Amino acid sequence: MFTEIFAAATYAPPSSIPFEDIFGFALAGIGIVAGILFYLVMRKKAI
Repeated sequence: MFTEIFAAATYAPPSSIPFEDIFGFALAGIGIVAGILFYLVMRKKAI
């Protein structure tokens, strides 16, 4: 999944990638990172 995104970002010229796609990928990345951090923090507090 991530390799496909990176491959598309590296091989395709920036002008061919819609802004919405970049925004969507960024939003998804932030959400994944935030979810992992939230999980780790909650796990530490639970223990």
